[in-house]
Amino acid sequence: MIPSFLALVKIKSYFFEKFVFVFIFWLGFHIKRENHIDSLPMLVFP
Repeated sequence: MIPSFLALVKIKSYFFEKFVFVFIFWLGFHIKRENHIDSLPMLVFP
């Protein structure tokens, strides 16, 4: 029971990290899209 619980915690933390990464990426993309003038240099030179 203990190993399965640890595996569940690992899976949850893994998905949580992926969710945070996607959310930050989406937020950055939305901010870049709002600022059309600043978006081009940020896309060319990330």
